[in-house]
Amino acid sequence: MSALTVFVKQQAGKGMSLKEKVAAFKNLSAAEKAPLEKEAAENLEKRNAIRASLKKPASKFALFTKEHFPGEYEKAKQAHPGDRKAAFKAAIAAVAKAYKAQ
Repeated sequence: MSALTVFVKQQAGKGMSLKEKVAAFKNLSAAEKAPLEKEAAENLEKRNAIRASLKKPASKFALFTKEHFPGEYEKAKQAHPGDRKAAFKAAIAAVAKAYKAQ
């Protein structure tokens, strides 16, 4: 969140249009904007913490694919020169087969 967003939320219900609120924010002094910027920074930290907590850990297959796909794709590109789509399909099939073989 920005300091402007915090200011607009504080001014809600006062009968001002958004243009008037933006103009009023621009007319604020640096000392008046400081608490708004501080609150905006705190809100951003909270928001990032919530986003991080909601992120699911990667699955075993995703981690396996991330580790093994680049090598398999290079092999497949040599086996299918000029056809990236076929190389991709062959590489992902080889990775899936190796994962199932574990």
